[in-house]
Amino acid sequence: MDNAFVRDKENAGCIIEYMRKQRHDFMNHIQVIWGYMQLKKYEKAADYIKHINKRYDVYGDIYRIQNPLLSLSLYSLVREAYKNDIDIDMEIETDSSVNNFFDSGYENIAESMIKLFNYIIGKTQQKSDKIIYIDVYTEDNKLYITFSNNINNEVNIYGNNREDELAKTVEEFKGLNIDISYSMHQNDLALSLIFCS
Repeated sequence: MDNAFVRDKENAGCIIEYMRKQRHDFMNHIQVIWGYMQLKKYEKAADYIKHINKRYDVYGDIYRIQNPLLSLSLYSLVREAYKNDIDIDMEIETDSSVNNFFDSGYENIAESMIKLFNYIIGKTQQKSDKIIYIDVYTEDNKLYITFSNNINNEVNIYGNNREDELAKTVEEFKGLNIDISYSMHQNDLALSLIFCS
């Protein structure tokens, strides 16, 4: 038996909270599928299972990232998107250098990422195509994370359409020594974060 959970008293509450959330989500999915089955809507049940499977594939990709703090951050962001009925298309290509990030200042980084992601969720909810594209990759000892609600994923350095809330969060990232660039046109928004090790 693995006693790692038992020994990790400091994070026990957080671990249990995430387990509760996952169980809650799972039970909700079971209830939806059961409802379709009772109504003899077998095709809808099958479609729903495919939809949920796609979402759990995204979670699986996140869990395979070698940096647990990055995995936890992305899991939280993706779960928030799903709660808002927004789909996620994610590409992850990281190597062992991903472990060099988030060692210091994690709380501030995570808080700023949540603010940015909530901003892009708000913009995405105003679009007909409710999907956020997330790209995570490492290259030349840098970690790149891009969030976009536009399939073209175009990011220009410091876009012209700066809104106060977004500009303020961008300034927070600059204080954390993280390069950030973004572009925005109406409800299309793309954000790129570059972390240096």
